[in-house]
Amino acid sequence: MHQGSWLRGPVVAALMLAVLTAAGGFAASTPPIAKQCQADLAKRLNVQVASVTVASVQVVEWPDMALGLPLPDHMYAQEVMPGWSILLSAGKAKYLYTATEKFFKYGGPVAAGALSALYVEPVEGDPNLNGTLIQVSLVGTNAVTLIEGVSEFRAQPNGSILATSRTSRSGFDMLYLAPGKAGLAVKVGGAFEFGDAVVSPDGKQWIAYYRQLVGAGWTIALNGVDAAWTDRKDIDLPAGTEPDRLFWEGGGIIAKLKADGKTAWYSLVKNGDAWDWKAMAAYSPDEEHDFMLNKSETLVVDAVTVDGKPSTKVARQWFTGTEKPVATLAGFVCHKATMSPTKRFVFLSGVEGERQMSYAVDIATGEKLLSVSGPQGQEAQLLRASPYDWLKHPAWYGLGIAGK
Repeated sequence: MHQGSWLRGPVVAALMLAVLTAAGGFAASTPPIAKQCQADLAKRLNVQVASVTVASVQVVEWPDMALGLPLPDHMYAQEVMPGWSILLSAGKAKYLYTATEKFFKYGGPVAAGALSALYVEPVEGDPNLNGTLIQVSLVGTNAVTLIEGVSEFRAQPNGSILATSRTSRSGFDMLYLAPGKAGLAVKVGGAFEFGDAVVSPDGKQWIAYYRQLVGAGWTIALNGVDAAWTDRKDIDLPAGTEPDRLFWEGGGIIAKLKADGKTAWYSLVKNGDAWDWKAMAAYSPDEEHDFMLNKSETLVVDAVTVDGKPSTKVARQWFTGTEKPVATLAGFVCHKATMSPTKRFVFLSGVEGERQMSYAVDIATGEKLLSVSGPQGQEAQLLRASPYDWLKHPAWYGLGIAGK
């Protein structure tokens, strides 16, 4: 079981003392281990060590050998150790390291702290093939259990999550998890099958394709996140169409449907108490514009071959077609790419050999952060939210960014 907090075991009192000490703001002189951290970061970014400087140092008493950055399913010796949080600067970015006198751990770019990765960890022997929805930092640390018993999930732009849980061979529950509410998912619906589902930008409503019974046609359910399933509004799909994607953009609902094997776009417009479909000649979802970095450049994620192996290339493409390489992930095959809201990171989910993997690539530096590795159910997704209590972690205290 992944912990919903970094406080655990018999070292709570000692750690709380460390937090209070750090929160008091007493800074440390630069420890010798910082030089090793600088060399490590220079290697990661492929820059000269002289260009990496120490921005700030904070004394922290670590509760165990994880140094505040535990990896999923790893056991760490429960030994209180004095050490430091070290913030390094390289270019315009800052990077977190945690350390003792003898060794250090890398916490990644500070800018990555506002994001996390989601994946379903399989549960052996589960009769309904459900797993556990886990949230980790973009450097793959500080795992938190969000929802038990998950079949599939859909990360929402506002940091909430919609997930389905298989209840039997002929049924699913739809679960809603509000932002920052780890372990407190609520059931908002139940049907034979659910399709794509999205939460409104204000976080008050949700909408999903669903089929209530075996053999029934597809319908759209519209409801409040706090409402009972019986309070939903059912909306029939336009005649001759099948469900694909749903978008809640610009205050309106857009449906991507299939008609005679072709894509058909419709908007859903409220007319009094009723909802009417309005056919659209075409539509370009917001997510398709995410990869436009500016008026002249687009980020491209393409399949390439490296040393005879399928690989992935990330590059900035000028409007003329000229490309500037960002990073190459040798041996990694990308299945889906998602851009972060600030367009600083692109999140890649796919496979490396026979192993499921997900990376976050820093577009500014080309740094590759391994976010998720190993057996999963549904492929990992980017969540626009920090890992649980991440910025309240003692690693951040006194560095000028805690609590932000």
